[in-house]
Amino acid sequence: MNKTKYKCKICGNEYEYCPSCKNIKSFHSWRRYADTQNCYKIFMILRDSALKNISANEAKLQLQKCDLSQCTNYYPMIKNQINEILQE
Repeated sequence: MNKTKYKCKICGNEYEYCPSCKNIKSFHSWRRYADTQNCYKIFMILRDSALKNISANEAKLQLQKCDLSQCTNYYPMIKNQINEILQE
């Protein structure tokens, strides 16, 4: 297997991911963007909010369902986006 090192787009943790594995060739795996499913959920919420695919209120409701206990370890820009949405 040809594993590649990636950095999570939310927390910056480094992890290994094999983008050419047979079991994921038909779709983009969440592992391409995040080290955990929780970070991926946050990534998607922030992306959808930035693209105006969801309202600020919907983004807030969705973020409140995520585990934000490690938020202090997230990239500063990500922390700021989360804080802005939660203050809405």
